[in-house]
Amino acid sequence: MRSWQGEPGGLVDPDEARRTAQEILSRPEYREPQPSLLDRVFEAVVDFLGRGFAALTGGGAGSVIGLVITGLVLALAIWLLSRALGASWSRRSGSGTAAGVVQGTSAPDDPAVWDEEADRLAAAGDHRGALRCRYQALVAALVGTGALQDATARTPAEIRRELDGRRPELDPLLTSVTERFEAAWYGGRPVDADGERSFAADAATLRAGDLRHRSVQA
Repeated sequence: MRSWQGEPGGLVDPDEARRTAQEILSRPEYREPQPSLLDRVFEAVVDFLGRGFAALTGGGAGSVIGLVITGLVLALAIWLLSRALGASWSRRSGSGTAAGVVQGTSAPDDPAVWDEEADRLAAAGDHRGALRCRYQALVAALVGTGALQDATARTPAEIRRELDGRRPELDPLLTSVTERFEAAWYGGRPVDADGERSFAADAATLRAGDLRHRSVQA
């Protein structure tokens, strides 16, 4: 593995770079998402209405009207809370520091550091963690080529928007990689070995593409 450039005038030991990478991955923006207050309220309402629904179904024909009303209220509550949860997820994944991707002088700027950590996590069976490191390697590589500006933190959505249109033929792949990263890390979607390998291959394709300049359409 190559050593990455640290402070001006010297090289940083690979073990030190790895420790820095692990420290970055322990920061709040990379911690396991916890259920929000809205999530807990949603679960409580569904549980309450479910108990009421079960009670009414045991009351015979006389409870038909109550059963219908309870069903309608339940459907409406689920719809309203689903929309609210969707808006909350959009805010978390599309903007704000809670969904930030660390990049800059405080992070190893050598993609090989992140690739090695991804390999280690994948070998240990942590494919979701490996996917997270693959994405960070992609960001570091794009900063290294000048395709992205070196910023302290930005969201995956902001990165995608910055690169959108550079190579139109790669835009669908860029969108797919961004959405898979968001779904896995911020959405908690499980990642298996095949999913991590597919993500790594697509990220490598983006790294190999020339995304430094916007294409000029004929």
